[in-house]
Amino acid sequence: MEFHSFAPFMHEWLYGANGYYRHACIGTKGDFYTSVSASGFLGGTLAFYLLGLLEKGVLDLPLSVVEIGAGSGQLMADLGRFLRDLSVGEVLKGVRFVCVEPLCELAALQKRRLEKEGVHLAHVASVEGLKGLKNAFIYSNELWDSFACELVQAGQILSVQDFKPIWRALEDSELKRLEGFYPLGVCAFCLGGVYH
Repeated sequence: MEFHSFAPFMHEWLYGANGYYRHACIGTKGDFYTSVSASGFLGGTLAFYLLGLLEKGVLDLPLSVVEIGAGSGQLMADLGRFLRDLSVGEVLKGVRFVCVEPLCELAALQKRRLEKEGVHLAHVASVEGLKGLKNAFIYSNELWDSFACELVQAGQILSVQDFKPIWRALEDSELKRLEGFYPLGVCAFCLGGVYH
């Protein structure tokens, strides 16, 4: 198996037919965890912030609450639970919950979790599915960690051949693309942004 650069290899490893995120064990007893796994207070903080934006008139109902890369759906479930407990009136009735999720396995898991909270969840496979939203509260937790990235160092880019890393000189087209992000000192860039 040969990949011209590292990003397609990483993308396949993360999201391919047997990709990591299709079967990942994330949580306090899993491969890794974030604050979402430790307590519901990140969801509570988001709910409190969102209610403040509604009270100030920055956002209005009806409102789409959108999570990009929701994993198991725990954060959105926590946010929904806190919205229900903190809000006065009919806020939840005016909220539409949406997850941006390309993996059908995770979309099904998110839907089941939110149904347990009495929340109907809509899914879109990519951010393009959000076109036309007029009033939305969009958030994400640990999204950048899930993007495939290129690895670049000292004028070379990492490639993968037969599951072995191979450093090769950057091509002119790759150099020009990188110069648009960081003229000097680039060591890694994501498909959609830059890391250094």
